Amino acid sequence: MSRGCGGNTTVARRVDVWRYGATPVAHFEPVELGGATLQRASLHSLEHLRALDLMIGDRIQVVRAGGSVPEVIGRCPGPRTGKEQSISDPE
Repeated sequence: MSRGCGGNTTVARRVDVWRYGATPVAHFEPVELGGATLQRASLHSLEHLRALDLMIGDRIQVVRAGGSVPEVIGRCPGPRTGKEQSISDPE
């Protein structure tokens, strides 16, 4: 993301990645969007997860794609604090 994040930001707390092709899921601090409290969102694929360059502890931007499906669209710009943790690929 090249611009600042809006009010729909939160912090990534965990990403579940499975070995057998299941979809990675981001778990984050609760964020209110469109009258719903969201705490997790699909990351679609390992390739998409890598393209987003996410780490645990990153401040991320979340939207409701199509008005209903939670989606992580990227991390907020700016330097990392050094406290973030990398996300391991499945073995």
